[in-house]
Amino acid sequence: MQAMDPSIDPQVLDMSKAVVNAAAGEANKLLEDPKTKQAASGNDTAEAIIDAGRFRAEFAKVVTTLEDVDAVVVFIDDLDRCLPETVVDTFEAIRLFLNTPKTAYVLAAAQAVVESAIDSRYPQLRRPDGAGIGADYLEKMLQLKVAIPPLSAPEADTYVNLLLAELRLDDEQFAKVLDETRRRREAGNLQVAFNVGVAGAILGDVPADLRRSSTPC
Repeated sequence: MQAMDPSIDPQVLDMSKAVVNAAAGEANKLLEDPKTKQAASGNDTAEAIIDAGRFRAEFAKVVTTLEDVDAVVVFIDDLDRCLPETVVDTFEAIRLFLNTPKTAYVLAAAQAVVESAIDSRYPQLRRPDGAGIGADYLEKMLQLKVAIPPLSAPEADTYVNLLLAELRLDDEQFAKVLDETRRRREAGNLQVAFNVGVAGAILGDVPADLRRSSTPC
């Protein structure tokens, strides 16, 4: 894959290889070019797959021939923490090489940061109003966007307290407090839905280490 485009970020190339390898154990066998196999046996006449269309067709063939696999779903997290070049290279690798039937790519990132990275990568490309192309680029690349609102302070407290409870309580105790927390949330409780006080009301006896680590009632 390195021979496809030397300008592609190495991390993107590694990601592409990982996608192929994770798809199935036989994926590498299907992607191997006969001439590449000859090279492995000492033949110097091997030819790498350097055509994007050919690689795309080979990758699609791998995915469609997998048995008992409805789709290959790739999760890419923290894209907004990458350099602008890596952000764009990741999108381009998906678009050119990996976007085939029975595949889906889920990206988690701060949209504004990714748009800024795209603008930085293409500073010479501007909209008529002078704005960058980041928003338009993402509009073309993403089929569905799901905005996740930030947690409020009470929600954050509830979440942290549940994490602590999961560490300190046994499975049966944690199931009880989790059910009560869900009930409170479904009832529209906008305050902290779980803390040591709620745990005490449900369990009666709260472990000392949970009492020390949880936020106040």
